[in-house]
Amino acid sequence: ERERERERERDGGMVSTTLAELREYVRQESCAQRPAAGTVVLNVAHSNFSSTCFPELRFCVRDSIAEVKQRLFSVTGTLVSHMQLSLLGPDGRTLIAAIPDGADDALLGAFGPPQRGVIFVVDTDPFSKSKGGWLENTALVEKYTMSEESYAKRDGTYRKYREQRLQEDPKWTLKREMALRRGAEPDEQHAESAPSNKAVALSAGDRCRVFPGARAGVVRFVGSVPELPGDADEVWVGVEYNEPVGKNDGSIAGRRVFQCRGPKFGGFVRAANVSKTEDGCHSEDELE
Repeated sequence: ERERERERERDGGMVSTTLAELREYVRQESCAQRPAAGTVVLNVAHSNFSSTCFPELRFCVRDSIAEVKQRLFSVTGTLVSHMQLSLLGPDGRTLIAAIPDGADDALLGAFGPPQRGVIFVVDTDPFSKSKGGWLENTALVEKYTMSEESYAKRDGTYRKYREQRLQEDPKWTLKREMALRRGAEPDEQHAESAPSNKAVALSAGDRCRVFPGARAGVVRFVGSVPELPGDADEVWVGVEYNEPVGKNDGSIAGRRVFQCRGPKFGGFVRAANVSKTEDGCHSEDELE
């Protein structure tokens, strides 16, 4: 029994030593990661970029500043003639050297760039396309929106198709047509049934949450909205959100269905996605 215990202790020591060696092997710097002699690895930061960086660019210490600027132009888009450079420490804050404008013939190594340091690029071009966040803030880009008049003139839209089908059959619904296309018999009883209990339980003024996302708001409307896709008698819930997380202002296709505070504070959702709540998620109007 003692011999078995000694064997277990000996085996356990071997496993522990092997894991320690494996950990050291995995964590050591590989040849692929180790910079060659005369090579410095630098991260690039830019004055016009707040959330974009260019990590681990390799430079030769024998490169001239003019060559470094040309390389940075291809990465950041800043013109060489409007580029000011500074070398920072690995922490991105400690100033190592400010490279003067007339030092294009000087070598990068003369300024003592540290491994994993930072080249900070200042773009002095007043007409730079990256100025003001235009290359990374998509909220600044004007989005294409089609007016109701333009959409009404288009052919081949669902709205035109729906109008045509309703002219042919006033009882037409998308649900029935999809059932027929699948080869199934349309459930007439279900199609003509009353609104769900959940929709009936909701009424204007109820505090609610809309899922997914648990968006808080207030019910402003419960009823059918012919402009929305689906069955003509489908019940929709108009919600005024506490925050601008919706898709409209309570109107659709130019028709005002309910009032809310402004754009993106309103939305139309199916009753199955709305839960009545009493957790105090009411609108600011009710707090006044």
